[in-house]
Amino acid sequence: MVSNLLKSGKYQFYVTDVRMTDKDGNKLGAGKGKEYVKVKLSVIDAEGGIISIYDSIFDDSQAEKLAGSLDEQIGSVNKSNLDRLVGMGGSCLISIKPADAKYNKDQNIVQCYLKNFKQGRDMSPIVDQFKALGATVNPTDGIPF
Repeated sequence: MVSNLLKSGKYQFYVTDVRMTDKDGNKLGAGKGKEYVKVKLSVIDAEGGIISIYDSIFDDSQAEKLAGSLDEQIGSVNKSNLDRLVGMGGSCLISIKPADAKYNKDQNIVQCYLKNFKQGRDMSPIVDQFKALGATVNPTDGIPF
């Protein structure tokens, strides 16, 4: 595994940037028929370094899942107002996507956002899905089984 990748597992993150357009001002994905918003998450690794992970949000359902993982309750969000989340933090499960024809090296991806535990949600189905991907999840990670 490349040293700048995080191991698969649960991580705290902070939203540090939200991009809705490319460098030319065009909406991301507009030319391909599927517009999206790119969210930059900053995650602190075991050595105290900051790893940036980019997640593409394609619809309002994904936006709500991101917002539901935050430490602060902010009300309703959608794909078009995700910039409100910059500076806020939450929890997610991160995995490693192996290199493929599109990306020639392994990369970290957000597998799913974890609903804030204060809101009381059974995480078992998500943990089971993550385990099926080969990730190591244990009770010391703070994930209820």
